[in-house]
Amino acid sequence: MISLFDMLALSVALFLVLNILARLANKKKLHFAITFFLLALILAILSLMLYYKDFGMHMGFINASQFSVLIAAILTMGMIVVQLIAYEEQVYTDFSLLSSFSYTGILLVVMSSNVVTIFIGLALLTVPTVFALLLSRKWIEAGLKYFIVTALSASLFAFGAATLFFSTGNLQLSEQGYSLDSLVAFIFFITSISIEAGIFPFNLWIPDVYQGAPAFITSMLGGLNKKVGLIALIYISILMFPFISQNLLLMFAVLTMFYGNLAALVQKNVKRILAYSSISQVGYILIGIASMSKYGVAASTFQIFAHVFAFIGVFAVVTFLERKGRKEVIDYIGLNKENRLASFALSLMLLSMIGMPFTAGFVGKFLLFSSAIYSNLAWLAVLGIINSVISIYYYAKIIIAVYTNREGAKPIRLGAPISIALLISIAIILVFGIYPGPLFNMMQAAASSL
Repeated sequence: MISLFDMLALSVALFLVLNILARLANKKKLHFAITFFLLALILAILSLMLYYKDFGMHMGFINASQFSVLIAAILTMGMIVVQLIAYEEQVYTDFSLLSSFSYTGILLVVMSSNVVTIFIGLALLTVPTVFALLLSRKWIEAGLKYFIVTALSASLFAFGAATLFFSTGNLQLSEQGYSLDSLVAFIFFITSISIEAGIFPFNLWIPDVYQGAPAFITSMLGGLNKKVGLIALIYISILMFPFISQNLLLMFAVLTMFYGNLAALVQKNVKRILAYSSISQVGYILIGIASMSKYGVAASTFQIFAHVFAFIGVFAVVTFLERKGRKEVIDYIGLNKENRLASFALSLMLLSMIGMPFTAGFVGKFLLFSSAIYSNLAWLAVLGIINSVISIYYYAKIIIAVYTNREGAKPIRLGAPISIALLISIAIILVFGIYPGPLFNMMQAAASSL
């Protein structure tokens, strides 16, 4: 009898094959229908695996644990929303094909049981994204910058894997003994993943790439790619090197929060503000990982979930306005008079990033700061709260512009795909901001599986 895991593997293979065939046919609506249907099918299978607790399936270097299946479901939902945002772009068929390979890389990383699978998954995630950034001459600079940093990241990860293999002969995601070779491998791994995840000081590429890339690709870069880097960080730091990770992660959390928030204060371009904002969000997420507890990992997972849809939801609006040449904060003045859905969604997502009550972002930050206190790291929670207060300034700057009246503002239509993307993001941010209990309980159970 075929298992749910077998159905998942077959669905992913079918997803790739049909995307290739649809690209050959070069019919946009067909391509979108195939992509949307198969992502929905994969999400349904992942949901059934969570419902029936059908975990523990091993196939080579793949491990379908409760944690990996939950993360895969979250990122699959995120990919569906990204496809909606990108649908009206001229290069959608090419992007959809390339993103299907990136999605396969996402699944490989989150379901890894071996360092080799993480390496292959990260490569499969980033290389198609580089090609997507080379689809237009206007994006080549961002594409080349992203290529350089991801090539460096892959090289460092490969050095780490080689060092570990020649030292121990073991590349499984299991605790490694304390030795000089393990320390060297850990340094290579953590540097590589810090580049992918956007951790200070390895995040200097993010503002330029996010600004230079089209907004719909930036939604995937910040909403999905970076989150996969954080999942790889959880695997490497907690499963393999828990004895040497905590102090380094604590330092990274503090520096990343302050760097992202302080740098965002002086920005005028909306995408650069959101780029630095996304860096600060990584700092918050590191608080839970650094606590080295089940509760902390669950809190980080919840914040990852909250930021996936807040970030992608914001960039649904940014994508629409970018098509009209509106890129600076001043260009957002009067948006409330032009489209109430866009202005409400944008404001709600930014309030969630701040951590305002009744949003998923508030729940995520509350859980993160609580995990720090429970781990006797109250000072870290205080620094997190200070950073949240700092962030109010630059988020409020955008919200105030949105609700400032502008003479001559006329109603504008968003289009069905972006409207649906916004409604999905709004629903997730509000529902899990008001009623987070069942999801967080599931995340705690998933964290226990690690």
